Amino acid sequence: MNKQTEKIRQANEHIAWMENKKGRNHPLSTFREWMKKAGLSQRSEDWNPICIHVAGTNGKGSLCRWLSDLIMKKGKRVGVFTSPHLISHTERIQIDQSPIDLLGWDQIFNESKDFFEKNELTMFEMDLWMSLVYFSQTKPDVIIMETGLGGQRDATTALDYDLCLITNIGLDHMTYLGNTIEEIAQAKAGILIENTPAGLGCMDASAKKVIQKQAKIKKVPLFEVTDEQVRQFFSKHPQLDRIFKERMLPDYQKENFILALEAMKQLGYGYDDPELQDLASRFFWPGRFTILKNDPLIAADGAHNPHGIRALCESLKPGEFDQVYFSVLADKQAITMIELLKKKVPSIILVNFDTPRIADLIDLSTQCSLPVCSYETMLENLKKTDQNTLICGSLYFVGDLLRDF
Repeated sequence: MNKQTEKIRQANEHIAWMENKKGRNHPLSTFREWMKKAGLSQRSEDWNPICIHVAGTNGKGSLCRWLSDLIMKKGKRVGVFTSPHLISHTERIQIDQSPIDLLGWDQIFNESKDFFEKNELTMFEMDLWMSLVYFSQTKPDVIIMETGLGGQRDATTALDYDLCLITNIGLDHMTYLGNTIEEIAQAKAGILIENTPAGLGCMDASAKKVIQKQAKIKKVPLFEVTDEQVRQFFSKHPQLDRIFKERMLPDYQKENFILALEAMKQLGYGYDDPELQDLASRFFWPGRFTILKNDPLIAADGAHNPHGIRALCESLKPGEFDQVYFSVLADKQAITMIELLKKKVPSIILVNFDTPRIADLIDLSTQCSLPVCSYETMLENLKKTDQNTLICGSLYFVGDLLRDF
């Protein structure tokens, strides 16, 4: 084994070690104290980037990608911290949409490992810490930080921001965030900072009301995107609308796009039609209605909760897909998602893929009268099928598919 191969092996071992350190994060005050002692910040005397915080139930990753595209269109460099990853852990830390190099990742890890072990940081806290180290080294013009579970207890909230964005609110991570839309909205509103602008995407009126109340208390200048605003914008820009349709970008991407565009306006950036058309023609965010094959149509989407599945179903044309391969984690509302899919697609097959967090598919099969197949069988069937096929239900499931298809 040569030295390079050995370094790669060690880096992958370190990633595996880190991925076993999941759990509840430390208090924000503790994380801030760690940063202070280490002299770690997202700003310094010679580096003062614009910092954007992104939260919400669904669409966070897509919004980060639209923002990144818009920022790079103006010739600015952008750092993005996002999760989860689809294929490689290094995807979580990016500069100009390129993941951190594996060996560069491992160098930062090795420099911090003793600190990580001594203070028992979670995987998410370690990822966040390493992203701050990397960004302080590379000094991008803009930093975009995506929350994990999101809200007032999220580790990313320990940082300072110039703009906060909340995509939407749905029922997910209820063990941590609350059992109702209003409770989850209250938790997500925890990212709001006094006198700091914030933007809201299209969302349930009850969720919006909760966030608006918190914004008023904190004197947050608030801008909002509505369904009607999205419809009017694309009605006035038919060429852009045509590109979205030709690219088969789902309707929910229009909402993400408009929120990103409004956010950039808040930061003083404007875009003409040719710039926006070029962005839309090039937009790509893996695992979000990713077309794997055109004839027959095979698409993968990472929708993994009822809110996401509903948005996905609303974007599908009648009869667009003949079958769905569906898999889901144990802590998700699987039956609700399946019922939504049944209204759009005639055949649903449950897939048993490799994760300890998978739902009890045998029980789900019995309750919903659906067949179950192995992940390997699904891959074989996808190679020879003549049916239009959708794969969804879990980002981890879709990540494995993108790796193996």
